[in-house]
Amino acid sequence: MLRLNTQFSDNIDDPNREGGLPIVGNSVSTLTDELLWEGVKMGEDEALAEIYTRFANKLFNYGTQITHDRDLAYDIVQDVFLYMVSKKNQLGEIKSIKNYLYSSYRRKLLRVLKRNRKIKLNEDYERLDGFKMEVEAEFYALTTPLTVDVKKLLHKISNDLPIRQREIISLYFFEQLSYKEIAGIMGFSNLRSARNLLYKAINNMSEVLKKHEDILFLLPILLNMV
Repeated sequence: MLRLNTQFSDNIDDPNREGGLPIVGNSVSTLTDELLWEGVKMGEDEALAEIYTRFANKLFNYGTQITHDRDLAYDIVQDVFLYMVSKKNQLGEIKSIKNYLYSSYRRKLLRVLKRNRKIKLNEDYERLDGFKMEVEAEFYALTTPLTVDVKKLLHKISNDLPIRQREIISLYFFEQLSYKEIAGIMGFSNLRSARNLLYKAINNMSEVLKKHEDILFLLPILLNMV
């Protein structure tokens, strides 16, 4: 479990701070992205702590799909949040905290990997076996007409995709990010490129499953299992 000292060192004596986080009788865990982000910019410890609780482990797990270096993946999580602390007065407006964090995290991680020559300048991944999809044990245990071999086939098809296609499947289906958000995170110049890559990934899976038309209908199920 990741942990971070979420105290703003200059919180109490900030002369520009006015008022407090507008909770209005609600728990901080129920606040919208807009209110939480405003709280971070105001130096509210509760807002930063809530964002950390929601996303720190997700960012770490995301990073370990890109690099084998778990210590580095952890350190970059800290860097992202420490940047938010130190630059809180310079943070702009955002619509999605998740999008901001994933974009910042991926960019910082790749910068360090390239600086340390863990990956080449034109590459985005140190490990090529990341973003593998796991078929849950409960699915194998389901009483269905499908054989174990068919279930293993579904698993293999998804994981035979190139890592970049596996990443976009992860971001779109499992993190529920939009094409625009994914384009920003993965460094595409426009959302059409993100959409095309996702379609290509799904088409590649479908092409293999055409040989098994009796189980083609299970593709949507597979993409909602992780």
